[in-house]
Parts: sequence; structure tokens; C-alpha cells
Amino acid sequence: MDNAKTLTTKHLVKAFDVLYPEVPNLFTLPVEEITASEVERYSLYKPESAQDEDPFIATKFTDKMPISQLLKK
Repeated sequence: MDNAKTLTTKHLVKAFDVLYPEVPNLFTLPVEEITASEVERYSLYKPESAQDEDPFIATKFTDKMPISQLLKK
């Protein structure tokens, strides 16, 4: 919208603010304050499940932790 030739951090900050106004802006937070989670178990489909049981098992995520901890793994 501002006819920039390259994408900058300012553009990312502005876009995040527009798309997620209720969430702290990840592009302005210090790294130690950014949290994330990992996939602990991916979703599954169990065709042999009982008729009254949902054959889809949702993806399970770990608790959120500082991103610096995830990057050390």
C-alpha cells in the first residue's frame, strides 16, 4: 500500500497489528518473551474405531514455552 520496493519489519509490525489487534505483536516483542509450542502427537484417523467414537484424533501440542528454549532443542 505504501509502494515499497522491499518488505521491512515496519510492514510486518503494521500487518500483524491489523490482523491480530488483540495479540501482543510478535515483531516488537523481545525474543525471550515470545512463546510457542511443538507438536507432541500428530492427528490420526482410526477407521477401526467404534461407531459411537470419533475416528479423528486431533493434533496434540506441548505447553507453550519461550521460543529460545525451543530453538535449543
